[in-house]
Amino acid sequence: MTASSQPIDLGSPEAIQAAFQSLGLAHPPQAARQWKAIADSSVPLDLLEVVWAALQDSLPLVVDPDQALQGFAQFVTSSRSPLAVGSLIEREPETLVKLLHLLSVGDMANRVLVEDPEALDLLRLTDGRPVDCGHLVKEIVNDVELISDRAAIRESLLRHKNRELLRIVYGDIVGMQNVETVAEQLTYLANAICESAFQSALRLLKLKFGLPRSHNGQGVSMAAIGFGEFGGEEQSYSTTLEIAFVYDSDGKTNGERSISNAEFAERLACEFETLLGRQPDSGEIVYDIKSPFRSDRPLQNTRTPISVCGHDELAQHLQTQGRTWHRQAFIKARTVAGDHVFGQQFLDSLQSWVFQRYITWSDIAELQALKRRIERRSQRSGTDHRDVVAGRGGVLDVEFVIQYLQLLNGGDARQARERNTLAAIKELANIAAINFDEQRILSEGYSFLKRIEHRLQVVFGPQSQSLPIEPAEFDRFSQHLGYANRKSQQFRDDYQQRTLLVRKVLDHLLHDAFRDGIETAPEVDLILDPDPSAEYIEQTLAPYGFEKTSIAYERLMDLATERIRFLSTRRCRTFLAAISPSLLKVISNTPSPDETLVNLCRVSDSLGGKGVLWELFSYSPPTLDLYVRLCACSPYLSDMLTSNPGMLDELMDSLLQNKLPSMDQLQIRLNDLCQGADDVDPILHSFKHGQHLAAGVRDILGKDDISDTMAYLSDVAEVCLRQIASMQFDQLVQKYGNPTNRDGSSCGCVMIALGKLGGREPNYHSNFDIVMVYESDGLTSVTSADDGGPRSSLRSVKQEPTQNHHFFSELTQRILQQTNRVGPQGRVFEVAVDKHISGGSGLLAVTLDDFASQFSDASDILAWQTLCRARVIYGAETFAQRTTTIIEDLLTNRVPRDDLAEKIRAERMSLEVNAAESNLKRAPGGTVDIEFIVSGLQLMNAKSDPSILSPGTLDGLERLAGAGYLTSEEASWLMDAYRFLRGVEARLRLMNTRARHDLPS
Repeated sequence: MTASSQPIDLGSPEAIQAAFQSLGLAHPPQAARQWKAIADSSVPLDLLEVVWAALQDSLPLVVDPDQALQGFAQFVTSSRSPLAVGSLIEREPETLVKLLHLLSVGDMANRVLVEDPEALDLLRLTDGRPVDCGHLVKEIVNDVELISDRAAIRESLLRHKNRELLRIVYGDIVGMQNVETVAEQLTYLANAICESAFQSALRLLKLKFGLPRSHNGQGVSMAAIGFGEFGGEEQSYSTTLEIAFVYDSDGKTNGERSISNAEFAERLACEFETLLGRQPDSGEIVYDIKSPFRSDRPLQNTRTPISVCGHDELAQHLQTQGRTWHRQAFIKARTVAGDHVFGQQFLDSLQSWVFQRYITWSDIAELQALKRRIERRSQRSGTDHRDVVAGRGGVLDVEFVIQYLQLLNGGDARQARERNTLAAIKELANIAAINFDEQRILSEGYSFLKRIEHRLQVVFGPQSQSLPIEPAEFDRFSQHLGYANRKSQQFRDDYQQRTLLVRKVLDHLLHDAFRDGIETAPEVDLILDPDPSAEYIEQTLAPYGFEKTSIAYERLMDLATERIRFLSTRRCRTFLAAISPSLLKVISNTPSPDETLVNLCRVSDSLGGKGVLWELFSYSPPTLDLYVRLCACSPYLSDMLTSNPGMLDELMDSLLQNKLPSMDQLQIRLNDLCQGADDVDPILHSFKHGQHLAAGVRDILGKDDISDTMAYLSDVAEVCLRQIASMQFDQLVQKYGNPTNRDGSSCGCVMIALGKLGGREPNYHSNFDIVMVYESDGLTSVTSADDGGPRSSLRSVKQEPTQNHHFFSELTQRILQQTNRVGPQGRVFEVAVDKHISGGSGLLAVTLDDFASQFSDASDILAWQTLCRARVIYGAETFAQRTTTIIEDLLTNRVPRDDLAEKIRAERMSLEVNAAESNLKRAPGGTVDIEFIVSGLQLMNAKSDPSILSPGTLDGLERLAGAGYLTSEEASWLMDAYRFLRGVEARLRLMNTRARHDLPS
């Protein structure tokens, strides 16, 4: 006797529970409550008995009778006429069987039927049969086009989607349609919804802004391009669609509120996404729209997740910065909404870029990186074997490898350019890219995996892709796939066998495509990977000492991107990837890897042509090391490169010569640069920066002793000051005539350098003290004289004779103004007239007699010490030699030596006041101590031995040791200490620290 013929009291809960238990339901009490809900829904008793009998016959046939009964009860109670439902079951008992099969699968069908019970009528009408895409698009577009309210449009789209989704699920579950048909129908549905949303968004915007027009008044085409499984016409039940918008040309709309075509396209994408995406007041979405270019920041949009580009702009971006993953994405690209003709023309124009006949080294490198990425993902420990999509041998493995083979073969074989994966597998076999056994394994395996994916999404939700963990749940799911009860082990075995076989074929194909044979560093793959995981970034970059590896990765991507549009980012990225292990190793050895990387980005951006730079570094590792050290240790020098990118060539030339120019060579070069120039300031800045850069780099590399570096910096300053003085002198001669002495001879003048410049020991930021000394008072004259001083052969009709004092004071003033003037690149030098030597009277220039006479006062010991480091750096040779002789005579014969040592000591102690312990200059044991030792010994002993006089500290120590005033050990120790302290000071200057003489805390 069958269960349906058993008499039962439908009003007895105990009897109902017992009956459900006998039918195999897992939760009879719950089932009894659901039956009571049906019985209480105004269904007559006689009809209720019919429904009960039908349930007794049908429930044992479904996989999950509890789920089916729950769904059926909710459907009946939510129907406008439960009586009609009972009558339908009475007329068509087979409908209940189909309905229970549908409801037993998962919540998807249950939710649709409960929210829209009338959807059952459409289901009965179509019986789940496939529909034509054009018919579906036309039906939904026509239904929505008369709706003007945004919320109503969205509601209509959602209703259409759910009804059609129910039809597709029914055809999949009950109709047992194949994977290709189900994917095709899901794609058609997404096509229809997107086209309707696109037209609705266009209609809403037209009311506000009009339609976009080109500059010549022609209409502008716009299209939505689908990517991924949507573009490949293999859409699953997933709610995610990858879409980008393209438009034809620039211009503006023709409405009263006119906006640019670019803004219109962005607003169109926003409106489109609003109609389909998640709303704040509702958790339900039509589709979740995402950009296919989420890893490409220039193509990201701040208003919407949809990328929006002009077709020329996008084509240009892809040609110059497109990567292998971009080409992969466009394999599956197709127009899904909008102007289909325009969209197809745009995609056709990219075919030669996507499928290239000749593969470059950059292509091979990225394809190999793609290959390694697939292998790495599949081989990583802990891979979730339950993941049907991303697991080993899963859906993504097949799709990636097929796209990989399409890129390799699609340039010559057009038939390999199929968007659909199964179609592509077939065509790859036809061109012998794979053999027919491989085709069969991959096609069958892919279809098997996609069927599992579809069923997971129906049973557990549209974003599900992993097999159940719980044994009971796994058993039920295997039954949903058609495996008999208690045959779940068979499904498990089939799944493992299929994925292993697929993986074996894919491993073989990947291995044969490129036989690199060389293990590639993970840093290379990180640069080439379009979307590395956070875990891979951390694993690869953590050993290099970065505080935040995610930020370091972003900066590496900056280095991999050309900022100049016509330069190839692909080439740039490839060469950066090639040097990345060496680059990161050098960066990690710097004091602050993060700061070094920031400076590398800043300097490299300013230089432009980063790809050429990385290519140079690949051939010249020492240059790479130099560049990183420069960016790491010297903001002063790197700022020069940033402001003057052309200096890099000069720097490389100077390093190839392996020595710095002599002073004569510097003077000749500067003269040539300034010849005929109206404004020499930019030339002086550039010249100074170029020479400082060359000296600084050699300093960093340890190629020169600090004494040689300081002497070179002194030479650079000297030739610049000479150039300025000569030019200003000539200009004043044109204005006033040549200065002359009272006897009519030419009046000579000199510039005396003091302190660090006088001793040829300046640093990168040293300020300079000078004194301008002229021969004697007199008047300027247009009459030429002997060679007693610099003069000009230039003549001016507007010469106005003046006193020599006025002439040379104005000359000094002009020199100070030109050197100290702050322009876009700062000062040329910081120069001042020394107050000790000029007598403290505020005079800018003094006669030679006045210069010498002020030293009769012995009260200012610092003036005598300053004089020890005086050196003539500009002026005609005869007067310059005369001035030098007088300086030597002052130091030899006129120094007041009473209590000299005590005065020097007191002066030294006064300089220690307020000096920090970390001050390299004025603190005890600093450079001033050594300089005072030298000047003190010179002042005390020069009368008896003039040979000890020298303006340089290091040369002075050597002379003092040679004359016996210091032992050789004392002199050697002091010289080493001075070199060390000045070397540390030089590095501080290169670091651009605020405190020029203090060690950082």
